[in-house]
Amino acid sequence: MRDGKIIEERMERRRATRGILRIWGNTLYLLNRLEKEREAFRAWADDARITLRAYVMTGVPGGGRKSDLSDVIARYEARAEEFDAMERKTDEERSKILRIKSAIDDVVAELEMAQRKVLEYRYIDGHGWQYIAMRMNYDERQVRRLEAQAVDFISERVEVQKLGEK
Repeated sequence: MRDGKIIEERMERRRATRGILRIWGNTLYLLNRLEKEREAFRAWADDARITLRAYVMTGVPGGGRKSDLSDVIARYEARAEEFDAMERKTDEERSKILRIKSAIDDVVAELEMAQRKVLEYRYIDGHGWQYIAMRMNYDERQVRRLEAQAVDFISERVEVQKLGEK
């Protein structure tokens, strides 16, 4: 029973490490996506503020019959703050991705060349096991074994759980 628990923990560590490796491999894509989101949130927040200024300057509540603009102003202020918060969240996510990239780069540099190549082919280039085996002139089982050894090496040296949470 104890061996089963150890195996489960090891498999869970490998799963978490592979998730971090997917982030590591897709860093450029993720950063580009986050930058586009950040720009959109900034534009939407600016639009909400411009609309708010227009309401305040004209004193016209935009088609309604009431002259009190306080609820309209509050709504646009809240909307602008919501977009600002979303922009800050994308900045935090960007920082997390860069921390993961940096931590994994340091550990991957310590790997044997064959293990490093397997990780690059698998997680950066996104190739399947057969392609990697053919490219490296190895058996598919050997390629999978190299990947598992590399994942174990990384999970021993990096606190994967904490890295994924921050």
